[in-house]
Amino acid sequence: MSSSDDIKDNTKFNANFNEWFSTDDLGAIGTVDGLGKGNTCYRANISHNNTDMRKRYEIPFKQGEELTFKFDMRTYPTTAVTEILITAMGAPAGSHTSIPTQPADGQWHTYSGKYIPTISGLFEFWLRIYTIDTEPYSYLEIDNLHVKYQPA
Repeated sequence: MSSSDDIKDNTKFNANFNEWFSTDDLGAIGTVDGLGKGNTCYRANISHNNTDMRKRYEIPFKQGEELTFKFDMRTYPTTAVTEILITAMGAPAGSHTSIPTQPADGQWHTYSGKYIPTISGLFEFWLRIYTIDTEPYSYLEIDNLHVKYQPA
């Protein structure tokens, strides 16, 4: 990141979801057609085999400091999730947490884990989801997305 202004500027991103944003095309946010377990839900149209959710923090992560995350995701047989990675923008290659995928069965599944930055000074938590599209206009839904970050 080049400056603190970059950190605070979400205008270049397409979606805003309870302080989370995405660089992907947005299918829907809200309870449209009964989406979501709670009041809101992020629905990503998968057009290029991946989607992401990001959140910026005012205080940078420190090396070795633990971030815990939890979210619910629903996928359908038309969208098979192949890999879920948790990292921070700007982290060295290979510096990520990979979490197991669940069946693409139209049911909500809870995912959780920990990410520990390998360098200090990063601000942005990054959830990256890779898929194989089996039909046009495949999508997945994410809800109840939380990261616990307690700066030292």
